[in-house]
This record gives sequence, structure tokens and C-alpha cells, in this order.
Amino acid sequence: MNLNILYRFFVLFSLLLVSAQLTAQNTASVKGKMLDEKSEPLSFAIVRIEGTTTAQNTDVDGNFEFKNLAAGNYVIVATYLGYQLNKQAVQLAAGESKVIKFNMQTDNKNLNEVVVVGYGTQVRREVTGAVAKITSKELTAIPVPSVEAALQGKAAGVQVSIGSGLAGAAAIVKIRGIASVSAGSDPLYVVDGIPISQDYFMQNATDKGNGGGKNNNPLATLNPDDIESIDILKDAAATAIYGSRGSNGVIIITTKRAKKQGLRFDLSIREGISTMASRPNMMNNKEYLQMLQEAYENDGGVGHPTLPAGISWEQAQATNTDWVKETTHIGFKQTYSLGTSYANKKLNLYVNTTHDNNSTYIIGDAYLRSTVRANIDYQLTKNIKLSYLGSYVNGINKRVDGGWGGGLGAAMSTALPIYPVKNSDGGWFTGAGPNNNPVFMRENKTQRTQQQRTLQGFALDATPLKNLILHLNGNYDYLDNTDDVYEDTALVKQPKGIAKRGATYTNNYNIIATAFYSQTLKRSQKLSYLLGTEYQRTKTAFKYLEYNNILGPLYNTTPIDSNLKLGTNVLSKSISVFDGYFGRVSYSLKIHECEVFLQAFFLPI
Repeated sequence: MNLNILYRFFVLFSLLLVSAQLTAQNTASVKGKMLDEKSEPLSFAIVRIEGTTTAQNTDVDGNFEFKNLAAGNYVIVATYLGYQLNKQAVQLAAGESKVIKFNMQTDNKNLNEVVVVGYGTQVRREVTGAVAKITSKELTAIPVPSVEAALQGKAAGVQVSIGSGLAGAAAIVKIRGIASVSAGSDPLYVVDGIPISQDYFMQNATDKGNGGGKNNNPLATLNPDDIESIDILKDAAATAIYGSRGSNGVIIITTKRAKKQGLRFDLSIREGISTMASRPNMMNNKEYLQMLQEAYENDGGVGHPTLPAGISWEQAQATNTDWVKETTHIGFKQTYSLGTSYANKKLNLYVNTTHDNNSTYIIGDAYLRSTVRANIDYQLTKNIKLSYLGSYVNGINKRVDGGWGGGLGAAMSTALPIYPVKNSDGGWFTGAGPNNNPVFMRENKTQRTQQQRTLQGFALDATPLKNLILHLNGNYDYLDNTDDVYEDTALVKQPKGIAKRGATYTNNYNIIATAFYSQTLKRSQKLSYLLGTEYQRTKTAFKYLEYNNILGPLYNTTPIDSNLKLGTNVLSKSISVFDGYFGRVSYSLKIHECEVFLQAFFLPI
């Protein structure tokens, strides 16, 4: 019996060995080398096989090798930063090994790309600071609810952390790390020339200014489909023109214009779902009771331990609530966008309307956004151009408790599986505190934040002399952020509920005047000057209202009974003013194939 088993094992092992040898003999391979324009090796370049996930980096000598390939046709793709993408087709027979070589060419198109810098534009090759450009194609490649989420992984040195999975939640954006210990580290956002209001801790109605972890997102009202490009100024040389405001980096957002002459219509419809990336593995009632019993006995206890919230051992054995299931579901997302553009020699028109409905995987959590944008450029004369850029956004955030405030946070921590959703008499279970019954909190607490924002801008560009451009720009940014919270009778334990409203109104405008002059000197030298001034004024007002004995949220209760008790009415105002002058001098010198670029900034005020 044992000899028979050994014989079978020997035969099987021999067959596997022969099969491995035959497989090794039949596999093909591709070796190669990647060189630059001067036939110097390119180290750590990326080489991949098109249509597969197989990829590798070249070594210090520019070499690479793909082994154990089946016979067939392959396309090898080579990429390297600053060089054009290169492809080579390879046909391999069984057991064949081929050697290929990539001679990479400089991507001059990328070097000649125009990027937006402070108060103007420059050719990328002339930029002395660190600037990253993200195009509209990259922004809309993956559907995202907000602009900053599209920046993830798109630019080196830019860290984007999504704080929570709640709809409309603010992301944390850091450019080259945290630049301050006590002050904020958020970058400056400039949309079509105006630094927008970006108070992450905008006061609301939750508890007179404490948002319970639900911070305001200043970019939630921006439509990603309306953005032409995002330019990120990352280092001191790039952000110097903005002074102290740009100490944490600057993100410049430019909206779209018509790209081609003639009339064009664009219709976009997107559908999607939202699910948990990883569902937590929670204890059921039996596992929880077993762990509790073992801990109790190890501590010297006898019998059964006393359970929280006055629950008996028998009740706990009969109750098994999956709180994660009670607070999550499959969310649905829809985006509908309709736009038109028209361009001729004098007129450039872009109009777009979009409606987003973003329902997350958390039950009751959704963000609805409707936007309208119109950008118009008109060439009044040969030397004068007028521009108008305007948008209106209405965003409604239907919120639920999250994090330490309850909701999913409680479902994964303090809401035990032995707690029922409702008692045997049909009433809500609140014996462990209302926050430990996420379903009760969701059904008896209504939270909604409405953001209405308008951005309006007018610009005049004139070229009275050759190479001289005068620019006058005025912008207005208005934000109405109204936060409503209604606590129903079951939660407040009185005949009627309590309605709270925190409203923040922000009026922000600026005026910019710049003069830009460039000249070409002898011996391939270029010199350009930028002089400008900016005035910005921001006024913010906050109002808080609280009504007792009311039947519903304030946005559903009209008119409000004048006999209702006004709990609190706080009105606060703040005004900030920026008035500055700035300048920039750029110098370039070309010597044979070498180019030298220098820039200097001055900020008197």
C-alpha cells in the first residue's frame, strides 16, 4: 500500500517537472533599453505591456525585461516624464527572445503648454516655480462629487484627504505638507480671478457654530464640468506674487470657454452607485455576550454579568441588531448636464446647466446641486475685449449624524448588538441614550444645509500699444449658507419639536488692475514686466434662530407663528479688507540649446 502511494507520488512529481521544463522552453521574453535624444540611458522609466497590468521600471542603465510571455503579439509602451509616449509592436513565437530599443523624444508640446500663474499666464518652460496643471479631461475622467476630490493623485506634492464619506463633506488639501503649527494650512482658492470665501468652520445650527465634524466645503458649489483647468502653485517662487495669502500654496481654477468656432451642443448623463469600500466585521449578540461573560469570569465574577441599559440576559439573547446594516444601503448618483457653446471672430459664448443628485451609502445622506454658468467674451474692437463670467449654484445637503455625533460612528462603536431598534411595545429604544440608537436619531432629527452661491465677474482687456496689455477685472462672490436642524417631539420630549437655524451671509468682491509689457532684446533675450494692484473686501454676517414648540423644520413651516417663543437671535458681523500692490519681472536668455530663466517679485504692500 505504501509502495503504491510512493510510486504514484514519484510519477506525479516527474510529470510536473517535465511540464515545468516544457513550459520554460515554450515561454518567450522581451528585452530592451530606453535611451534619450543623446543616446543616454533613462533610469526608472515606466515600461508596460499595453492592455495588461504588467509593468516595470528600467534599471540605472535603462534596461528592462519581460519574461515568461506566451507566444503572440504584444505592444510595449514606454513613458517618461517630459518625453513623448513611445510604442513598439512585438511578435513572439514560442520560446523566442527579442531585443528592442526605445529612442525617446522630448515632449516640446508639454514644455510649450500655457499655465496660469499669479495675475497672468506663462509658457511652462519659462516658469521658474513649481506649477502643476490639471486639465478638464483629467478632472472628469472619474465622476466625483466635488472639485477637490478630483485632485487626488493628480499632482506631486498635493495631498488630498477625504474626511468622511458624507455627501458634500470637505476634503483636506495640503500642498507640500503643513506649513503652520497654529494657523491654517489650507491653500488659497482663486476662481476666475477672485479669491473665494473658504471658511471651513462656518457657523451653523447644530450647536451655534459647532458642526459636529460636518465642516463647510467651500468647493462643494463648484461644478467640475464647468472647469477648464486647475493650476496649482506649489512653492515660494510660484506663490510669491500673492504674498502672505499664498503661503500655503495657491489653487487657480479657470472655467470653460467655447473651444471651436460654430455652434455646439453637449449632453452628458451619468448614473452610478455608492457602496461601502469595506464593510466592518461586527460582533453579533452571541459573540458579544460570550466575550462579556469570559471577561466577567476572568475578573472573578459568578453567574451572568449585569448588562447595560437594564437589558436582561434573556432579552439580549433574543436581540441581534446589525446596526451597520440599519444605517447603510446602496446609494445612487445621477448627473445631468446640458451645455452649448458658440464662437466666431468676435463672440465666444459658453452656457452650461447641470443637476447632480449624490446619495451616499449612508441612509438619509445626500447632496443635490443645480448650477447655471455663462461665460461670454466679446471683441469690441481690434484692441479691446470685454468679458463676463457668471454662475449661480443652489446646493442642498441632506445631512445625518456622523463620526462622534452618532449615526454610522455609533453603529460601529457604542450601539451594541443587544440593543433593539424598538421596544416590544413598538416604542423607540432609548434606554442606552438616544445617540446609541442611530435609527431613532435619523428618524427624529432632520438636518439640512442649503448653499446658494453666485460668482459674477467683468473684465476689460486693452492693447493700446504693441506688447502692452492692460487688464481691469471686477468680481463678486456671494454665499448664503443656511443650516437647519429640527428635533422631533420624541427626541426633545415635549408636545412639539425644536427648530434651529444658523445662517451665514458672505459678500466678497475684488477689483484688479494690471499692466503687462514684454519685449524681445538682442541675442535671444526676452524681458517682461507686470505691475498691478488689487483691492478685496469681505463682509460676513451670522444669524442664529431657535424656536420651541414648532411642528417642523423652518423651511417647511410657513408662516412662522408670531406667538412662538424666540429662543435665541444672535447677529454678528465681520469685515476684512485687502489692499495691495505687486509686480513681477521675468528675464530669459537663450545660449545655443540652453535657456536661462529668471524672475523677481516685489510686494510694497
